[in-house]
Formats: sequence, structure tokens, C-alpha cells
Amino acid sequence: MNKLFGGDNTKQTRFQVAKESVKMLIESKLLYATSHEIGIVLIGTQKSSNFLNDQYEDQYKHVTTFRQIDKLDLESFRHLENITCEKAPIKDNGGDLLDGLIVGMDMMVRHCGEKKYKKRVFLITDGERETKYDPRELKQIITTLNERDTRLNIITLDFCNELAEDDEDDDEEESKKDSKKKESAADETESQNKNKEFLMELTDKVKGAIFPAKVAMEIYKQFKKREVMARVKYRGNLDLAKDLKLNVSIYSRTREEVFPSLKKHSTIANESTSAKESLVKLERQFAEVDDPDQQPVDTDQQIKAYNYGKQLVPVSKENEHILKYKPPKQDDEHDPANDMDVKVQNQSKVPRHHFIAGVDVILPVKGSKNERAFAALVFAMIETHRVLIARIVERKNVDPKLVVLYPHISKKKPLLYMAQIPTNEEIRDYQFPSLIPATKPQKTAAKQLIKALDLVDQEAEEEKLKPEITFNPALQYFSQVVVHRITEPAQQELPQLNQQIAEYVKPDKKLFQQAEDEISAFEEAFELKYNNEDENKKKKRVYWRDIIRKEEEKVANEEQKLEEEEQIARQKIGDKDMDDKEDKIKEISSMNPIEDFKNMVNDRKVDRVSDAIDQMQKLIIRFVTNSLAGDLYSRALDCLIALRESCINEDEGQKFNQFMEKLKQLFSKGTNKEFFQSIIKHKISLITKDESSISSVITADEAKRFLEIDKDDSGQMAQQKKIKQEDEFMDEIE
Repeated sequence: MNKLFGGDNTKQTRFQVAKESVKMLIESKLLYATSHEIGIVLIGTQKSSNFLNDQYEDQYKHVTTFRQIDKLDLESFRHLENITCEKAPIKDNGGDLLDGLIVGMDMMVRHCGEKKYKKRVFLITDGERETKYDPRELKQIITTLNERDTRLNIITLDFCNELAEDDEDDDEEESKKDSKKKESAADETESQNKNKEFLMELTDKVKGAIFPAKVAMEIYKQFKKREVMARVKYRGNLDLAKDLKLNVSIYSRTREEVFPSLKKHSTIANESTSAKESLVKLERQFAEVDDPDQQPVDTDQQIKAYNYGKQLVPVSKENEHILKYKPPKQDDEHDPANDMDVKVQNQSKVPRHHFIAGVDVILPVKGSKNERAFAALVFAMIETHRVLIARIVERKNVDPKLVVLYPHISKKKPLLYMAQIPTNEEIRDYQFPSLIPATKPQKTAAKQLIKALDLVDQEAEEEKLKPEITFNPALQYFSQVVVHRITEPAQQELPQLNQQIAEYVKPDKKLFQQAEDEISAFEEAFELKYNNEDENKKKKRVYWRDIIRKEEEKVANEEQKLEEEEQIARQKIGDKDMDDKEDKIKEISSMNPIEDFKNMVNDRKVDRVSDAIDQMQKLIIRFVTNSLAGDLYSRALDCLIALRESCINEDEGQKFNQFMEKLKQLFSKGTNKEFFQSIIKHKISLITKDESSISSVITADEAKRFLEIDKDDSGQMAQQKKIKQEDEFMDEIE
């Protein structure tokens, strides 16, 4: 293993290449497969330290268990630096490939037992050590690998190189292949030739493959991704009709890969190898805004509230479940969380740009009748160009989703793709001004440009940008930086973005060079005018953020100015007078009711709209009932007009309309009926939905009919009932 790898052309030894390949394997496991467990066995060591050698002293010598099978951590990766190559050759027997395989297999069998693991054995060797093959032990290895469903990957150093050449050039003539094999065999030693025959025979009888070191290193250098096992995320019925249900399972097909979350650790805690130690726990405390001491509020004294206009609607923890939608149950045995209700729709009526979230795959549950019915459904949907619109509730107490099911026939079986589509509330309808219609030459130039920039190479008949080999630059660079920090903790500079990623992030130079004529024609068709900055200095572009910033600065300056004025006023008048002034604004006086009402409504520090409306309603009724010969009707009418105007501005139309109904009930007849006649004369009616679409549902015709008084006498009983209602209402006011 101390020989130079690849002859004298390289500066790395075989041992260094083997060690580097192990490092790259563990790096990928640390990043993308943290649950994987790895053990390391060293073959050809001076000492002997393994379980089988402890049991049988004269056997399995010169094999060392460097690491027992366990989950990986950062310390185990750094511990790889302790692996060194033995300088002195081993003189006695033992420490060959067969012994190393048996020790590794024994360690794996003892660790896994009968549990179902996905098992792999990686053997890295230069084949220089002479191996004594025992047919009995070889048969035992083959049997164990097959029975345990274990894959064997062999990485060879400076032998078996012809295997890579065969795979790279399948069209090469047989004579050339044979000559290359002979040249490669001539460079190999006698021990390497014997070990090659053994390894090829072994991989033929088990699940395995031989990778020359150069090929293996290229595989390890390729971009990796986190592998996720396919698990059923939903199992239920596909309801096609009342008595027709298909039992299906749903698997995730595509999903946005979330960025790795960084955990916060304490820098003052003792250094530890465990990732769970020195973690920082986040605690949130809440305090009242008006509290100068900012004392924390206990959790049991906190409550959630939702905005409803300018008001807050408190909701206790006991009532939070009431706000959640619960799918209705059709009967006692029916569970909506296990069914998908579907409707058939034409495929052209479901736009693809409405798809949201990830895409799932729907497959039938195994069963001859169930699978045949599902396949018939998929074929029928393809022939008729139809899709299914479905409502699905994946789990109990989960909001329902609206999804579309697309038919597809894969190489293995027919299936349905499921994509979520938006409801009416989730669609954003933006209105833009119409564009200037394009001329025919402009349309032609645009078509030619699109055709020239096609990502499908017509000559090679392949895609230039394949999604399956296109990786997320942010995620890959994050992994690249993490690995750099692990391997080079002392180096402060971060590495540059991998060149392969940079190539497909940037525009394809070759593609744009081939489309130069089409780009020039497109520029000529769409003439662009030069924007002279010197001439347009006065017409500076204005952005929304600048307008918002100026408005915020203006409001802040006004608030600061008001605070300064209040401070000066307090110094002149005294705190007591200022407090009295603030108290007056909290109540509507009979001297200046309209001014006080508007001050309360326009108070932006404290929400007093609801309180102001209630006080104004009581004041209007007080003016009407306390008037002598109608002397206060005019003041009540002015207050009513001001109340109506503010209710429209503050979206409180429903409150005003309810108050108008009470006024009609109280004053349309009796001693104060002249007041309601004044309302009719001034045409003060209900607030319609045209005036306040948010808070009113009253139409213009209904508002007009409201001012019409029924002339029929309702009788003595109705009059007594009305007087009783009036007395009750007055009692509430008083």
C-alpha cells in the first residue's frame, strides 16, 4: 500500500487514495445519511485485534477492528487520521482478503442480528497480499452475503482497471478490448491476478460490483442528495360513486427540500463531542406594552386574539378548537379522513400554473380486482382527456385540500399524479394595463429566438439541462462549506462554488453563441430607446419603499412634534389639567357632541370607535326624549348625520342599521313621531352595501322602503307592546 498510485505519474500512495475514498464516503454519510452506521476493519496490520481472533488465537491474525459499527459523528471522522500504513511487511500467514471479509461479515451479523437493515460491505484493496482461498470459507461468505441480502462493493487500487474501460466504451471492437486487457494484465503482479479472479468470481455469485479506484473517486466526487425512503403518507378510499370505492395509497413524488437548520450552542459551555450537549434553549416572555417595568405576564394569564377590523376578538385555549373546520360525517361509520370525494373535469380546464405545493403519486392497494379497476380508470381518463378534482382530508383534525388527479402510465404500472390546486381565496388576480399589440415581424422574431434557445439538442437528441442531474446551488454550496469546515477547521477562507454548479447556474455560452443571429433579429424588431440619465435627473424613478419610508418618517416627525407640544403644555398647565382634558375626550358631552364624537373616533392611540358609537346612540335618544315641542330634534338630527358618516368610514354599517331600526320602532309613532318625520324629510336611511360593502348587506331598494311608514293601525295590543319595549330600552340606557 506504500507504492505510488498509478505508477510514477502521481504523488499519492495507494494507502492515501484508499484513506481518501473512506473519508469521502463518511463525509456523504454525515451530511445526507446521519442514521447510517459504519464499522471499519483494517487488513494487514502488525497486531491482531478482532472478535474472531479473541475466540481463536491462531486464526484471523493481522486483522484489526478499528471501529465498531455505530452511528457517525464528527469525532469519528477526525479519528480517521489515526489510521497509518504499516511500514514493515508481514512475514507470517494471515491478514489476507478472505480473513478481512470474514471478520467484517461476523461483526455485521452480530450487530444486525435478525433486524432488517440495508447492508453494504466496501472492500478497498490493492491485491498485493497473497491470499490462501479456502473453498469452505468462500462458500460460507457467499451464503452469508446472499442470506443477509448484503451488497458487496470492491474498490481496487492499480488492478482491474480494464473493467472501467469496458464500461466507458461499449462500441469498441473486441480485438482492441482484448489487447487492453492483456496490457493491463501485464502491469499486474501475480498476486493481483489471482485476487482479481477470486473477486470476479465472488461478485458474480453475490450482489456486488468491482470499481477501479479512479471510477470510485469520481462517483464519490459527484453531487449527493439526501435519500428518503418511500413511505405511505395516506391510505384510504377513492370515492368514484356512492357504492364504488377504490382502495389506494399515496406516496410523495416531489417536495421542496428544506435548507438545513443550524442549531444554536453555547460558547461558554464546556467543549463536548455530543451534539445534544451545550444546546441553547429558547424561552419567550411576553409583557404588556404599556407596562414601564416590562414585567413578564404568566402563561395562564395570556390569551390569543384575532383582528376583526380595528377590534380584537379574544379566543381562549378551551375554544381554539371551535375555530378549526371539521369535515362533516355522513354517518357514524364514515370517516372523512379516509376518503377522497372526486368529480370529473376536462383536462384543458385545469391550468397547470395553478398547481401549488408538491406532487404525490397515487397507487392502488394490491388486489386483483382493485388494481384492474384502477388501471381501467387511468386508461379511460387518458383516452377521454379527463382529470379528477378531489377533496382530500389526509388525517383527522386537518383542513381539507382541493387536488387534481392526472393519469399517467409508467413503465411498471398505471398511476395518478396528485397536485394541490388553490381555492378561491388563494387565487391572486392582479390587474395590469394592456400591452401594445406586437406586429407580425415581432412575433416571428420572438418565435425564432425561442426555437434557437431550445434546451433540447436536436442532433444529439438529448436535453442540455437534465433535472435529474441539476442540483440546488444553495444546498450544495452549504454542504461544500460544512465539509471544508470539518476537514480544515483552522482555515478561515471559504472555498469557491464548485465549477460544475457554476456552469449550469450561468447562461450557456455555447447556446447563446449559436443563437446570435436570432438575438440580433429580436433586438432589431423591438427597438429600445436610450434613456439619458442627464435629461431625466428631474424625473427620478420613485419606488414604493421610498414612498413608504417617507410616510413613516413624516408620521414619526409628527408624533415627535406632538410629544414635544404635550410636554410644553404639561409644563405650562400642569399634569392635572392635561389629565382632565384627556378624560373629557373619553366621553361625549351634550355641549359639543359632534366634536367629542369625532375626537374619540379619530383617536389612533386607543381604539374608542365602538365606545363612541354607543355613547352617541344613547345621546341621540336622550335628545329626542328630553325635547320639549321638538326643540332638541335638530341637535339629535345633526348627531345622527355625524354618526352615519363615521359608521360608513369605520365599516360599522351593521351597528348603524340596527340603531335605525330601533329609532323607527321607538319614534315612528307616538309623541315623538315628528322626529322620525324629520329623518324621512332629510332622507337619512340605512347604510347600503354600495356605501360599505364590508359591513352592510342592505340594498338601495331596502333602504328606500325603510323610510316608508305603515299607515294601518296595529291595534291597542300592538301599541301596548311597543310602549313596553320602549320602556325596556330606556331602562337599559339609564
